[in-house]
Amino acid sequence: MAIEKSEETCKIILKVKVGVNSKGVAIFRQRTFNHVKTSAGDSDVFDVATQLASLQVEETVGVLRQDQATLLSK
Repeated sequence: MAIEKSEETCKIILKVKVGVNSKGVAIFRQRTFNHVKTSAGDSDVFDVATQLASLQVEETVGVLRQDQATLLSK
């Protein structure tokens, strides 16, 4: 049985530090950018994420790529 993978969506997620709480522990939030081409290479996605991070007021501490796909039995 062959399995076929059908790419559906791709997102860039920036993890940003927005401050600290009363105990001094860092508070993080995520900024999500949808509608990234599923065929985009990892280095291209990272380059775009770096550019988006430079536009953020808060410090970006991580970049994530989230892909979603459907697996079909052939």
